[in-house]
Amino acid sequence: MPQARSEDELRRAIRQPLQEAVDYVMDKIYDTNISAIHDVVYMAYSPEEYNRTGDFYTAWAITQPGHNPTNKDAYGKFYYKPNEMSIGSTDPDSSNYAQHIGVAGDYYGKDSRTYLADIIYNGIQNGSAFGHGAWSKKRDAWAELIKRIGKRNMKQWFKEGLQKAGLEVIMHNVAIAIDEVN
Repeated sequence: MPQARSEDELRRAIRQPLQEAVDYVMDKIYDTNISAIHDVVYMAYSPEEYNRTGDFYTAWAITQPGHNPTNKDAYGKFYYKPNEMSIGSTDPDSSNYAQHIGVAGDYYGKDSRTYLADIIYNGIQNGSAFGHGAWSKKRDAWAELIKRIGKRNMKQWFKEGLQKAGLEVIMHNVAIAIDEVN
């Protein structure tokens, strides 16, 4: 097994495997989010007032494998990407009526994609600009995502990612001390 003689050598030796592990974890988070959205958002009710696009599934993204715009050893980002969703119509006869667009009051004709996750996850607290119905109730898939990931899965996924990248991994429940070899 190779040995690093300095912090710089250690960083060079593990940078690529660390990035591969982070990419693996990002994929796991993305997949878990899709599942949480399905269970908490889409399975909560079947709309009668509008046709679902399913776009909220695809309104999330992760950094591309190997993408590291920082000087850090590894980088990964999971984020909301509202512009991936289509924007509907204010025409009540359209099959895309009220899809990610305001259809009443001050919100009429306004793109709602940027704050749609907030509406879905928190519910509509005050007012009726979007009407009242099952769509206005809280469906917090974000809290469910955090619960599903948890410390255990995060630790397990990172271990799997490191192993997939070719590193032998022994997990500990206490901090690991590192000794420099001169």
